[in-house]
Amino acid sequence: MLTKRYINIKLLALSVSMLMFIGITTLSAGPKEDLLKQYNTATELYNKGVYLSAYNLFQSILPKAKEIKSNIEPEIQGYLTLISIESGHPAMEANYRTMEENYSESSMITLVRFSYAGKLFDNESYNKSIVIFEKLDPSHLDSKYKNEFYFKLGYAFFKTGNTNMALDYMNKAADGPFDGFTNIATYYLAHTYYL
Repeated sequence: MLTKRYINIKLLALSVSMLMFIGITTLSAGPKEDLLKQYNTATELYNKGVYLSAYNLFQSILPKAKEIKSNIEPEIQGYLTLISIESGHPAMEANYRTMEENYSESSMITLVRFSYAGKLFDNESYNKSIVIFEKLDPSHLDSKYKNEFYFKLGYAFFKTGNTNMALDYMNKAADGPFDGFTNIATYYLAHTYYL
């Protein structure tokens, strides 16, 4: 009889332990699931071009991602950086530096570098854009950005007086798949050879 009671107590203790474990697991999964849901909403907003709302949502979930050491923390910072670059936000440079210093292994670093260098290029900061463009490995760029990369890097070299490097990159843009940068690269090649 004692053994039956002992077994019942053990089973009860085991049941309580299992319920507590399930409860703790559910609680610990809850914040992660909520974070992922908010992250997905923010990326949808970003993809639709609703940058301010996406930025605010990413900004609000970043501390939570850091707190629970989520593996999407680098992506959240990446999107914050991309939005600040695309919108010309005053935090653009600080966000870029944070990305380089803390998340240089992120899957988004190539796109962040490309976007930041492109913004510097658009603002005619050619020397600075060259430094960032040269950190890129073009093989990691999406193919739709390669000609733009080669053209902008070539043009930046052209504007800073390095015609040999300019010709090298302009040739790559001109020889790439036809897009909006192919003809303009060909034009600048001819112009550079003429000089």
